[in-house]
Amino acid sequence: PLEDFFLWRDEKVMDEIYWYGWEIDYWMEGGLMRDMFSHGITSPEHFAMEMNPRSNTRADLEGYYLTNVAPGIADGSIVESYDVHCDPSN
Repeated sequence: PLEDFFLWRDEKVMDEIYWYGWEIDYWMEGGLMRDMFSHGITSPEHFAMEMNPRSNTRADLEGYYLTNVAPGIADGSIVESYDVHCDPSN
């Protein structure tokens, strides 16, 4: 029903716009794995979680990023990585 659309729109539209920008960045940067919310680089494990939004809420993803990815970026153990689906040699 139309009321459901309005509820979705009011709750999610800004996230949807932000995610659209993330997707443009993803393709323009050749599949560079970035966090959908902070746009910072991310790990392949976290990126896989982002690709399965039905199993992972925004809070789950943000929590994982803060506890598992951000410290790795800070200490240099997590570096830029690219999605294999964007590898031109495939």
